[in-house]
Amino acid sequence: MDGDDWVTPGMFEKLFGCAIDTNVDVALCGYAEEYTASGKSANVEEHFVSARRMLCDCYQVDPDEVVLHAPTIWRKNFLDVNRVRFHAHIRRFDDLLFNAEALLCRPYTVATNGHLYHYRLERPGQTVGFKDERLFVHFDIFKALLKRILMLGNLQAETLFKQIQISTHFWVHGLLEDSLKEKYERSAAADIFSTLQLLKQNCVLALAAHLSLEKEAFVRKLARHVHK
Repeated sequence: MDGDDWVTPGMFEKLFGCAIDTNVDVALCGYAEEYTASGKSANVEEHFVSARRMLCDCYQVDPDEVVLHAPTIWRKNFLDVNRVRFHAHIRRFDDLLFNAEALLCRPYTVATNGHLYHYRLERPGQTVGFKDERLFVHFDIFKALLKRILMLGNLQAETLFKQIQISTHFWVHGLLEDSLKEKYERSAAADIFSTLQLLKQNCVLALAAHLSLEKEAFVRKLARHVHK
């Protein structure tokens, strides 16, 4: 939990109860975005195609559908067995790396109703407000995550890895100052296409198209850097 966020009272108890009752590896709930400057609040809606009711307020979901910043609690033994840890050398966005590594290990996952976690946004100095080269830390994050992909060595893990790369690089590119965009594009193209193991380039383009038309256009633009 970030120091400037807050939770609805009872969130941890509810997640813990769901985890115990269903004997799962991870339990998660919904969240709201809280905008400091405007005072606005917005619930973020998540829709799990795979959702299967287990209890009255608890659903089993496919870990591939879980967003990487979802509020979660984890079974310690699951993390220990799979050797998932926070990477202390990653100076920012280390939660993205932790959650990606853990979800790639296919945890038994449940979700419960309620927007119980509150992400504070629009606060001066927040990492999500960066627009400069500090956002290039994502290349270090994916370099570390690639080690996990090589260890797992299966198509499902690599597919999810590419989806995470595409979505993250697309998001970062949208935040960056214009003067840094081309430099980032060249590095993102190498990051996505030079690490292919079982997938081919056309498969990556198909994955991007499945995510959104905007992400497909972005990845096609990156692919042109590969052929220069």
